[in-house]
Amino acid sequence: MECLFADLDDARLTELDRMRQTSMYPGGVIVFSEGDWPSGVHCLCAGRVKLSILSPAGRGIIVGMATAGDILGVRAVLSGQPHDLTAVTLERSQLGFINKNDFLAFLHRNSDLSLRLAQKLSHDLYAAYRGIRSVVLKRSWERLTELLLGFCRTCGQSTPDGIELSINLSQEELAKMIGVSRRTLTRALNQLKRQRIIECRRRSIIVRDRVALEKLLPSDRLL
Repeated sequence: MECLFADLDDARLTELDRMRQTSMYPGGVIVFSEGDWPSGVHCLCAGRVKLSILSPAGRGIIVGMATAGDILGVRAVLSGQPHDLTAVTLERSQLGFINKNDFLAFLHRNSDLSLRLAQKLSHDLYAAYRGIRSVVLKRSWERLTELLLGFCRTCGQSTPDGIELSINLSQEELAKMIGVSRRTLTRALNQLKRQRIIECRRRSIIVRDRVALEKLLPSDRLL
């Protein structure tokens, strides 16, 4: 999904720049927490942010990863409700903050941007439904395959060895993302390693053969 502010004319970009306060965050910083009342939206200019929710038992469950171009906190601002997740920087990241009232007034003045935002929220909702369906209906290796292909699209870097996924997540965190135990995740990773499709390194994974990874799934699941 492209950045919400892509293709805006110079006048509107200048107006946004006047409203936005840009800051650099080191890795591991909480941008906002689940249950906090929103004071505005955060535009991720560079870096990555981990999105998680708390289970009834108080354990953090990773539900997504934001990358450059994403806007965080929009649902809470539009609904007038507390944040429904926690956002934490995974690495040194640059974020721009826009006050809630300024952001809502800007949307009111720009109906085309409001429509684009509605489309993005619909896309996010559809992705969430797909995620739930995946956890309920698909086998662990299928969930892992889809997750790795998603990382290839969003944060993969081409190297001589293949596509490097510098995801900076532990195996425990990866397991939570696809709703399995760490032991089950390890078995699925080892299966892909034996086929020489991937190579695991510390805090990163090398996809050595993306075509072979894609062939593990039916073509209608490749988005």
